[in-house]
Amino acid sequence: MTSELSTARQLKSYLRTYDYPCVVWDPAANRDVRFPSMRPVEKIIRDQLRSGQPASVRDGLANVVFWGFRSQGIYLARLRNFLCRVSQAALVNAARMLPQVQGPALRQLKDLGLPQFSCVPFLSKLRMFLDPTEWVVLDNRLARIGSLSAHSILRGVSRYGTTIPCTKANEQVYAAWCSLCRVWGDRIGAPAVDVERAVFQAAAVNAQSAATLLADMERFAC
Repeated sequence: MTSELSTARQLKSYLRTYDYPCVVWDPAANRDVRFPSMRPVEKIIRDQLRSGQPASVRDGLANVVFWGFRSQGIYLARLRNFLCRVSQAALVNAARMLPQVQGPALRQLKDLGLPQFSCVPFLSKLRMFLDPTEWVVLDNRLARIGSLSAHSILRGVSRYGTTIPCTKANEQVYAAWCSLCRVWGDRIGAPAVDVERAVFQAAAVNAQSAATLLADMERFAC
């Protein structure tokens, strides 16, 4: 029978096998730089985003795009698209606002009008990099496993086509998902984002098993 302890062990096991590129984009050299873990990646991007300097914020946002698409062949095209389309005015507004963001803030981030940052998957990546200890990613893979569980928090995600629109209801689901990840992060001694990454990895292995893990996380969260 599944227990709170076995659920924590599963999360730790999936986290150990999480395999997403630990890279950042170096704008000076125009190439990717690899690191042995996500911790330095998180720090570099967080510092860029919170710098208050439009040029550095531009690099941070570009890095979110670069990292988010890095496992796909389209990542360089997406990076170029962002760099060509982002305006100086939007960067100035972002530099002013990003260090002060509080709460889930997905709709607030959307209002910046940044290219690539209009729907929940990339808005949540941006929110995560601003503070990975408290905030996590919500993307289509996670939304799909939520649909496999009758009572899952993530079952409440409303999708439109192949993405997740940024609505008040989806922001509320996102806030609840982050809260669940924080609870389990405290239990396994990890930042909230590591819990999300463990569930993401579980979904990559087997969606139904990941849905069961998610259900157990919710059942033992209280």
